[in-house]
Formats: sequence, structure tokens, C-alpha cells
Amino acid sequence: MLGSIKRYAQPVLDSVEHNGKAVINFLDKVFGAIAGVTLFSLTSLVLNLLMTLAFLAFTLCVRVAVPIVAAFWAYKVTHSFSLTLFTTVMALGLSRLILPPLLVLGSVRLVLKAIEDLAYTVPHGLTEGYNKGLVQVAKQWWKIPFSFFSYLRAENESVRAINQDFFELPNSSFNSLQVALQRSFYHPQPNVKAKLTRQEYNDLEIAPTSTKFEPLTPAELESAAKISELSTVLTQYTNLNSRLDELETGKLDDELIVATAIENPILLVKQELQSGVWKAIPAYTKISDKETLWSWVSGDATNPFNRDPLVDTATTRYRYNVYQGKGSSQELRQAAETIRQKLLTPVLDQAQVSSSPVNDVVDTRTAGYFSLLSGFFSRGTGTVSAPVIKPTVTDTPFPL
Repeated sequence: MLGSIKRYAQPVLDSVEHNGKAVINFLDKVFGAIAGVTLFSLTSLVLNLLMTLAFLAFTLCVRVAVPIVAAFWAYKVTHSFSLTLFTTVMALGLSRLILPPLLVLGSVRLVLKAIEDLAYTVPHGLTEGYNKGLVQVAKQWWKIPFSFFSYLRAENESVRAINQDFFELPNSSFNSLQVALQRSFYHPQPNVKAKLTRQEYNDLEIAPTSTKFEPLTPAELESAAKISELSTVLTQYTNLNSRLDELETGKLDDELIVATAIENPILLVKQELQSGVWKAIPAYTKISDKETLWSWVSGDATNPFNRDPLVDTATTRYRYNVYQGKGSSQELRQAAETIRQKLLTPVLDQAQVSSSPVNDVVDTRTAGYFSLLSGFFSRGTGTVSAPVIKPTVTDTPFPL
């Protein structure tokens, strides 16, 4: 009897459960859409308000600083009170004449930008909230301001990451707020993962180069500092080298997870495919702990430093290797090699020029020719410079 009742009642229970889940899912999408519109719009307004306040503060600073700087400059140059007063009055007049129109134009531009951002965030928040649900919106919306400022810092590399990992932008202007929103929300794609398994994490490990690494000597560093073309790579080399020194002395904390000690150090590096070889991207090496990073990627498959997805693309990828000395750093090796090649280049060029017999003959004849001209035109002046000609073996003797 009970079995037959259960058999007939089970479809009804399943239908009720299915309908209940559908209702809950629908409510989650509705409230997610409401939350998305509200939070996205508020975030847009707050960010644009901060930008407006920053612009007004900058204008006020210029308004105050220009007369003061003009007065100091005029007094330093002229040491005249009257000229200093005149310059200060002129600076005040120019600031009153120029700054108000600039302030109006800047304010109009910021207002138009706020309207543009709001026109984008309202439908974007509606669709994102409805598609992702209330829970996902509540988890992700607070990342928008951080992603906004990370975008300003990350320059072109972030643009490439967005194009590879997220949907296409609605326009080609790379609006900062739109980019921040796109970086803050997860858009499913076939090659994107929400988290990594232990095996996938282990597959990211690469073996360090076995060849011996010789750090740059003090003499090489001193020579490189004199070459302006090496300023950037030299700064990157010294910065990474000093961080590795701190790591070896136990003074460095995890650079990916704040206030975390390092027990099993690893070097996380972003690589770019260049001519079939994976090269380390400069200034992207981060020092972390292997288990600490695993605890992060097991729940979120992104770089904790810049939220860049830890997935391979056609031209970039993230890899790490266990630290076994400074030779483990691919970026440090590349920087040292670049600096050494640049230091050797002038020496090789000079050796090639000095070893050319043709250049010797041409230089000698040229020097003799100009010396003769100098002696000819100096006659009659009371001072005659005897031409100095390097001996050169020729088939035809020089005409006397």
C-alpha cells in the first residue's frame, strides 16, 4: 500500500521540487539583475565622482601654486620687489583668464563621461546580474574599483589579457570603467577555469635552467649604469636581484599573498612566445610559496597580484619553478645576458674598425691631405705648422 502511494506520489514530488528550483533560480536572477543595476551604477557614479574631485583638487592646486611659483622665480631672477609684484599680478591674471575655461571644459567632459559610463553600466549590470545571479554579483562587484586602478597600472599587457580572456569591447576606445567591469566578472569560455586541480597546478611547474649562472659583477654594473639604453633593464635586474637577496636572507614575505611567510619558495613568471621560444616578460616575476599559491589557485585560478587568469593563451602563459638559487630566475638570466651583450657590442665594433687595413690607409691619406692644406693656408701668418703624415707604403711615390 505504501509502495503504491509512493510510486504515484513520486512524480508529484519531483514536479514540486523541479518547480521550486525553477522559482528559486528565477528569483535569484531577478534579484541579481536588480543588484547588478544598483551596484554597477553606484560604482560608476562613485568612480566618476572621485575623478571629478581629483580634477577639481588639481585645478585648485594650480590656481594657488602658479602665483607662488611665479613670485619665487621672478625674485630669484630679478631681485626686484616691483618686478616680482608685477610678475605675481600677471600670473594671477593669467590664471583667472585660463583656468575657468579649462575648468568648465573639464567638468563638461567628466559629466559626459559619467553619463556614458552610466549608459553602459545599467544594461551591463542588468544582463550580468540576470545571467550570473545574486550570489555571483555579491561576490564580484567589490573588485571593480581595484580592477579599475589595476587597469591604469597594467598598461598594454592588460589590454592583451582582456582581448584573450574576455568578450570583445563594444567600442575601440578601451573605456577604463568598461574594462574594469569586464576584468571583474568571469565570462565562461572553453579554455577558462574557475580553479585548478592539483595535477593542473603541478603541470605549471618547469625545471630551472641547468647551466651555471654568473651574476653581473660590480664592474659590469658600473659600466651598464653609464649606458642610457640599459637604464630600464638595469633597474629591473637590480630590483629582482635585491628581492632575491632578501629571500635568501629570510627577510622577504610572499609577494602574492600579503603577510605570508615563505617556506618553499617558487618564482612565478609570465612568459611570452618569441620566435618559438618562451621568454620571460620583464617585471612579471613574483616570489611566492608553493603551498600558499596552491591554496589560492585551488579556489581561484588567477594571479593573486593582478587577477590575470592562469591559463595558457596562444602567445602567453604562466609558469613557476622551485627556487634553487638566482640561476633559477629566467628573467634575471635574460636581463644579465642583455646587459652583457650591450657591454660587448662597442668593444667588438671598435676592434673591427681598428683591424681593417683599408681604413688605416684611408685615414692616413686623409690626415696627410688635410695637414698639407693646413700648412699651405698658414703661410704668411708667422706660424707654420709642419704637416704630420703617417708613413704609408704605396706603389707610386708622393709627388714633390
